[in-house]
Amino acid sequence: MSDIHTYAADLIQEVIDGQDTHLDLSGLELEHVPDLIGQAISLTHLSLRDNQLKTLPVQIGQLQNLLQLSLVNNQLTALPDELAQCANLTNLNLKSNRLVHLPEGVLNLSRLENLQLAGNPLPLPPEVIARWNRPQEIISFYREKFPPVVPPPPPPDFIKLVAHYLEIEDLRAWADLLTVPPEELTAETHHDLADQFIGYHIRHGLDEELRELLEVFFPLSDWSAAVYGPDPPEEGEDGHNSAI
Repeated sequence: MSDIHTYAADLIQEVIDGQDTHLDLSGLELEHVPDLIGQAISLTHLSLRDNQLKTLPVQIGQLQNLLQLSLVNNQLTALPDELAQCANLTNLNLKSNRLVHLPEGVLNLSRLENLQLAGNPLPLPPEVIARWNRPQEIISFYREKFPPVVPPPPPPDFIKLVAHYLEIEDLRAWADLLTVPPEELTAETHHDLADQFIGYHIRHGLDEELRELLEVFFPLSDWSAAVYGPDPPEEGEDGHNSAI
């Protein structure tokens, strides 16, 4: 860890120890925020402006008392979905970043009162971005123009195959290893649990991780036929089939 990131971690630790509500990490040229930030649960105000951040750690979602977050003048191209767990956030300043779309973590913040987006290459008209004090109008406009893409459900034969080869205990063990959130696996039946397990990976683009799991547990001919049918797609340059 560089000196500046060590310094930032020390400031975060001071907040944790003192249960402080405000933290200013602006202008430090940080390239990432220490994961320790997730333990600063007393924070209500956090400034990370004027750094070199490209994203935030998922631990940001643990700051459920956070009211104001400033990320002005960074290099953000994405934000973690876990940001939506900061359910009390009312002020979010994302001015002067590199966002080309509104992250899902922002779209799901229901208590926002201010949403600053100027200075991003977003596909939004200036008059919409100017509604910074009416964030739900911005979000509604964005959702109407860019509705979420719903991935297709896993093939039924694929679900049956996973349930056949992986017991419930195996599914839960691999879900934990692959960091599938427990709330994504709520089904009580074996078949439905397999459906949720597969569906999570497909929705989140974790095809490679799922493929590696399948190659360990299943005969290739079995799972390939279940996923693709009798004529699987051609292999890519890495020797694997191109998608699940």
